[in-house]
Amino acid sequence: MQSLPVSELVSAVRISLDEIRLNPSLMAGVQDTDSDDLDTIIESKIVEAVTVVHRQADIDLLTDAPAVSPDSVAAEGKVLLIQVPQDMLRFVALKVSDSYYTVCRLIREGSHDALRQGDIYACGTYERPEAVLRRGNSTNTILYYSLREDLGQNESADEKVELLSYLTVPAIEDDAVEVCSEVKDAVISMLTGLVLTVFKDEHATRFYEMARMQMGVQ
Repeated sequence: MQSLPVSELVSAVRISLDEIRLNPSLMAGVQDTDSDDLDTIIESKIVEAVTVVHRQADIDLLTDAPAVSPDSVAAEGKVLLIQVPQDMLRFVALKVSDSYYTVCRLIREGSHDALRQGDIYACGTYERPEAVLRRGNSTNTILYYSLREDLGQNESADEKVELLSYLTVPAIEDDAVEVCSEVKDAVISMLTGLVLTVFKDEHATRFYEMARMQMGVQ
């Protein structure tokens, strides 16, 4: 993850806006806006821009998402229950010691694939693991299917989790925001598009399309 100062993002967006002003179709709204007011508008859209990019970017661009410790881990039979906070924005990876494979996608609770996990003959296995996200009122739980075998008497469920990685809802702290390094340019493009949308400028669409390409989204 890369800590991007708010001032750096504001500067990058201003550069993009200045480049647009070279176009004969100038943005009257931006030109008429006080410099400090424009900075405030840009800053107000930073969290939204990072949220959109982190939520939609190709998973291969989020490789530096932080490895985190689960809130708690338990086991029910061969199912591993891993608690994660409600502010988990984007799941990235889960690796359990019983399997060679890393899970990079969570199945939506209530879906056909989720219901299939209740069938011991159709659920995920240690050779082909799957995971379901169960949402709760105060916390969320990842249900991992399945362990190689039930936990032994002296085994700890916590020790089964080798890697858990996800992104949380972004926040500005100490005048900076944490961003996956490979989507920095996408964040700047998305942020520029959001600012242009405030002014109802037609160039916003171009920056949204640019952000999608930089996110690896077709």
